[in-house]
This record gives sequence, structure tokens and C-alpha cells, in this order.
Amino acid sequence: MEEILNKILGELVAIKSDVQNIKTEVQSLKDGQSRLEGRIISLEEGQTRLAETQSRLETNMASLEKGQSRLEDRITFIEEGQARMEGQIASLKETQSQLETHITSMSERISSLEGGQNILVNHMRRTLGEIEQLRQSQSRMEFELTEKVRALFDARELQLDINQQIMSTLQRIEAKVDVLQMETAHIRRIK
Repeated sequence: MEEILNKILGELVAIKSDVQNIKTEVQSLKDGQSRLEGRIISLEEGQTRLAETQSRLETNMASLEKGQSRLEDRITFIEEGQARMEGQIASLKETQSQLETHITSMSERISSLEGGQNILVNHMRRTLGEIEQLRQSQSRMEFELTEKVRALFDARELQLDINQQIMSTLQRIEAKVDVLQMETAHIRRIK
């Protein structure tokens, strides 16, 4: 019985440790998600700045086109600047595509982690069910043990009463035997 209780206690300690590990992993996931959300917000702000920059560039382009007729020598410089800007925009688009791929990958990993978490929750539920069964079994064993101890105690009390009756009967028999011995001894003297 004590060995079973020690096993149960050991399993409860292991379960408590598993629960603590799960909490730590969940917190880790939450922290990672917060960092990802921060990075996404930063990307969105960067996109907004890029759009504003692009808008300003378009305004500048209109202004340059108006001045194009007067400044033929600056056309080459503007075209080169425009080519660099398009290269940067292409690079930004490529980086944005890579980030979207990375975010998709992270979403898949989060889904996988959620699946693992669901498995852990199911395992915890099964474990809690087993613990409840053990508690019920322990209660039943305690009840049965109590009944058996009570029966043994009652049997002991009954045996003590019987022993007391036997002792009382033996004392009466001894008293009678003593009387008979004295009468026999008296009769032997008389003869």
C-alpha cells in the first residue's frame, strides 16, 4: 500500500514537472509570437515609409519632367537615379517576398506547435483521468481495509470475552477440584 502511494506520489511529481515544462514552452511560444508581431509591425511601418518615399519620388519625377525641356544635361543623371531606385524597389520587393515566405513558414511552425500542444493537453486529460481512477481505487481500498480492521477488532473483542468466560469456568472448576481433593483426602484419612 505504501509502495503504491509512493509510486502515485512519484507520478504526481513527474506530472507537475511536465505541467511546468509545458507552461515554460507556452510562454516561450508567446514571447516568440510577440517578437514576430513586433517585426511585422516594423515591416508594415517600413512599407508605409516606402510608399511615402515613392509618393515623394513621383512628385519629384513630375517636377523633373517639367524641367526636362530646360535641363537636357541632367536627364542622364535622373535616368540613372531612376534605374537605381527601380533596382532598390526590386530588391525591396524580393526582400518582402522572402519575409512573406518566412512568415508563412512561421505560421506553419506555429500550427505544428499548436498540434503538439493539443497532444499534450490530451495526454494531460488522460493522466488526470488515471489519477482520478487511482484516487477512487485508493478510497475503495481504504474503505475495505477499514472494514477488515473493524472486523478483526470485533473478533478480538469477542475472543477476549470468550477467553474471560473460559478463565472464569476454569477458576470454578479449580475451586471444585480443590474441594474434591480435600474431601478425598478427608475420606482417605477416615478409612
